[in-house]
Amino acid sequence: MSDDIVSLVLLIAYAPLLLMGLLWIVAVALRLAGKPAFLYWLARRTSVPQPEQAKADGAHSTNHA
Repeated sequence: MSDDIVSLVLLIAYAPLLLMGLLWIVAVALRLAGKPAFLYWLARRTSVPQPEQAKADGAHSTNHA
């Protein structure tokens, strides 16, 4: 019973990593086949958006009524 639980936990822990690796391999294969748009789309889709930069003049935009 304990071995089954350990196997299940490991499968759940590594499944997202394996899926990302599979998608990356497919994207690289498509890029090598001359279809780079999927690789760029995947990079944009999975990247973390950067926080907005503060304005250079130090003014903050607020919505006051």
